Amino acid sequence: MELIIMRHGETELNKTGRFQGCREPNLPVTPEGRAIVAANALRLPEHIMHIYVSPALRTHETAEIVNTRFHLPFEENSDLRERDFGSLTGTYKKDADPAVLEADDDLTYDYRPWGGESVDEVRVRVRRFIEEVRVRGEKRVLAVTHRGVIRILYDLFPDRVQDEIAPASLHFFEI
Repeated sequence: MELIIMRHGETELNKTGRFQGCREPNLPVTPEGRAIVAANALRLPEHIMHIYVSPALRTHETAEIVNTRFHLPFEENSDLRERDFGSLTGTYKKDADPAVLEADDDLTYDYRPWGGESVDEVRVRVRRFIEEVRVRGEKRVLAVTHRGVIRILYDLFPDRVQDEIAPASLHFFEI
């Protein structure tokens, strides 16, 4: 099965270098972000069978833009939500403790002390999503999700060279 992942389009929190996560503020995609999503949607292969989307506004908007090409119903899946940064949500990354950022970079993070999630909790969600999709037996699916989920996918499939995970970027996995 081919799992195609698209990161949501750019939001104001992305532009300003802040932790976004799965909590409020649940911001829309910027006009610039919408344009990049539309351009990258043209790079998607034909014959996508299903579109899965994280519950966030930014992923729904991204999926709606992509779906003007495919005209498929899309299914919300909470396992695709961004990691929970807890009380760090909305704060500037530049103001965070360097040890927190290093743990984030190394995929050893634990945001539970701030009321968020650990990397292990996010891995469980991502594995559960992969298994659900695998059981359905669809040949090619698209999931619109977040940087944190995509980083976990690259970690779970180390044979793939990690591409830059920019807003609206595309990532391809064989499951």
